[in-house]
Amino acid sequence: MPSLLFMHHHVFASGIPTLDKTLCRGLDGLEALIRHSPNRLLAIASGHVHRPVAGMFAGIPACICGSVCPANPLWFGIVDVPPVQDPPALMIHLYVDNVLTSYHICV
Repeated sequence: MPSLLFMHHHVFASGIPTLDKTLCRGLDGLEALIRHSPNRLLAIASGHVHRPVAGMFAGIPACICGSVCPANPLWFGIVDVPPVQDPPALMIHLYVDNVLTSYHICV
């Protein structure tokens, strides 16, 4: 049966050093569980970074969702921290006819 995995902490690096220090713990075990699961995992969705980011984990599409809370700056560890102008956001996932479509919605 196809499934989605929803988590708080992200499973791939966002590129934001302060937030990547808090990646999900136990990623090796999670990857082994995903790769050996008889169920088909369609995607992994997480939060914590408070901005939309797409990546992969264990060969599965993974996304970090925006947030209705203030967004974190898109800061890659340089001297200047860029201003944040992202509106509050959330994601809506649609699964129809074995196709997953995910929408980033500003609210």
